Amino acid sequence: METIIKDIRYGIRGLSKRPAFTVVAVLTLALGIGANSAIFSVLNAVLLRPLPYADPDRIVRIDETEGKGGMGVSPPNLLDFQQQNQTFESVAGYTGGSFILTGAGEPLRLESCAVSAALFSVLQVKPLIGRSFSTADERPGQDRVALISYGLWQQRFGGDHALLGNQITLDGLNYTVAGVMPNGFEFPIQAERVEVWTPLEQPEDLAQLRGAHYLDVVGRMKTGVSLVQARADVETIASRIAQQYPKEVSGKITVVPLKEYLVGQARPYLLMLAGAALLVLLIAIANVASLTLARAAERQKEIALRTALGASKSRVVRQLLTESLILSFVGGLAGVMLAVWCTGFLTAIAPGDLPRLQSAYVDGRVLLFALAISVISGILLGLIPAWRSANANLQTHLKKERREAHRRRGRLCARRWSSAK
Repeated sequence: METIIKDIRYGIRGLSKRPAFTVVAVLTLALGIGANSAIFSVLNAVLLRPLPYADPDRIVRIDETEGKGGMGVSPPNLLDFQQQNQTFESVAGYTGGSFILTGAGEPLRLESCAVSAALFSVLQVKPLIGRSFSTADERPGQDRVALISYGLWQQRFGGDHALLGNQITLDGLNYTVAGVMPNGFEFPIQAERVEVWTPLEQPEDLAQLRGAHYLDVVGRMKTGVSLVQARADVETIASRIAQQYPKEVSGKITVVPLKEYLVGQARPYLLMLAGAALLVLLIAIANVASLTLARAAERQKEIALRTALGASKSRVVRQLLTESLILSFVGGLAGVMLAVWCTGFLTAIAPGDLPRLQSAYVDGRVLLFALAISVISGILLGLIPAWRSANANLQTHLKKERREAHRRRGRLCARRWSSAK
């Protein structure tokens, strides 16, 4: 440990004596590490981080294709999927919308979603306070109820528990607040967060809506059920419906994991962006490595002297690697600060329909990633110069130094002789 501390102190002292080299190297590495950390924060939020629900891999999206009347699932078909399936714990439908909230300060536009009561079973999420919807809430003519988000509850109503059971005004109609969803709950996952959920009412003319494919549908597979089994089950039901209603239903259906549906199209573009950022990092490492090689050539006298005094090759390599790692760590620290700004910039310029982008930030996983590429960068940019310097011919450098000393002594004697005349 004492030797390592000495190496670090010596490395810091050596780098401080060459501020121009140090600043250029740190800024170059900061650019490469910062760009990669910012891109990784986006990849982490969009692709790597699991959906914020219990056992998210069991949640799938069910979608009818080539449906007459629009894309999605029709209300009566949703009812058939709910009642006839053998592979799902629960199946729910939903559709988006918006409300204007009045009577609580300035009017406010809110994203909303009408959902089946079974949705909270699919997601396995319960309200923070109050209750979720029941099947009775879906029946026409029932009292209007709503669930609100934690953010809306805090910002508009001051987190007042007395709001529970009281009414709010949405689009001029009174809704009783049945509950408040937990902090961070988000569904559906989209660019604009949903703030209000209302029951998806069963239309009175349900039988007439067989061809109205406007609902989004999700389901939670039973434990032990594979995606192939769930897909076969739903396809069987869809085929049965298509035989009964060939004019309204095509019978073609897709069942995909919910996460795949959300980010599948964005994955290739994000990976291409990550590849471009990696190329920037490699260019930065190559540039700093060339600077380090040039600096190592200038230090041959120092290294030869240390070797002559008994320093082993491994000791020289370790010292030079330590200096490279110090550079990469400082560059990584500056890169993380740059990544914080770049992440905000990326979320601002990215397409608005890219899901989960707003949850991109520099978290612990991003910091670990930055640390890892800092270590790798330090090793890559320091290993070759360190090895070349440690394997330089000691005798050659010492002889060269003696020749230079003789030349300097000769020039000094010549000047003294000239002065004596």
